[in-house]
Amino acid sequence: MSRAFPARTRLALALILALAVAGIGCSSNEEGDPASRFHPGLTELVSPELLASANRGREVLKPDGTFAFPKGVERVWIDVGAHHLETTRKGFLAERSVGMIGVEPIIGAFEHWPNTARLIGLPIALSYERGEMDFHINVHELGSSLLETVPNKELPLADLANRTVEIRKVPVLRLEDVMERIPADLPIEYLKVDVQGLDLQVLKSAGDHIRRVEKIRTEVTNSEFYKGEGENRRGTEAEFDEYLVSHGFRFQREFGIGPGRAWVDKIYLNTRPPSER
Repeated sequence: MSRAFPARTRLALALILALAVAGIGCSSNEEGDPASRFHPGLTELVSPELLASANRGREVLKPDGTFAFPKGVERVWIDVGAHHLETTRKGFLAERSVGMIGVEPIIGAFEHWPNTARLIGLPIALSYERGEMDFHINVHELGSSLLETVPNKELPLADLANRTVEIRKVPVLRLEDVMERIPADLPIEYLKVDVQGLDLQVLKSAGDHIRRVEKIRTEVTNSEFYKGEGENRRGTEAEFDEYLVSHGFRFQREFGIGPGRAWVDKIYLNTRPPSER
């Protein structure tokens, strides 16, 4: 009996060790697989070739699945509807500690961007649902949209500029798919959204991640330039205010107002202390 007991003990220890090793292996694989940590949209809907073409061949994702910002980046801006960086270029180039994510479905726009690893380009559109959708390229590229344009007799020049000349299929993700890949230790200082009619849907698609943003600049389209219904329609100014206030933001100011308030840019600030974002 004295010899049998140690044998059973050795067998039990061997089984425990084997199970422990197997368990550790499974846990390690799950934690090391980016697909298990993030929504799969960015890696499933955007090909590596398309992502590389928007970033001059640079790898923009680290092995852990987060965005690969270079050393020295201490805060992040997000420019949704970036085009040629008309809104953000000057400030971004002046702020050397800022990393920026530019979201722009018109792939040719990336040729006009500064060549710096601090700027990550995503050749996608954003909306409330993921998938592949029609993107309407208009005479004036800045007026291009996921939404179909409709005639606007009140503003004939704007109506002419919004005439669609080409329709392309583009990958569409939610804003949360972008924000969740920003390293947690990098504050999101600024979010600009200008997507011609679906701006409120883009903000809503951030989910709980919107609480990380310090300052939001968004365009509100009041005039009927774009066709949409249900979730895919332009939001009213009251809806913007209600949604953002309910998520801890306060309206600060407005500018860039079009004729008859056909469009207006609005600034909102996060009222939460940094420790609660």
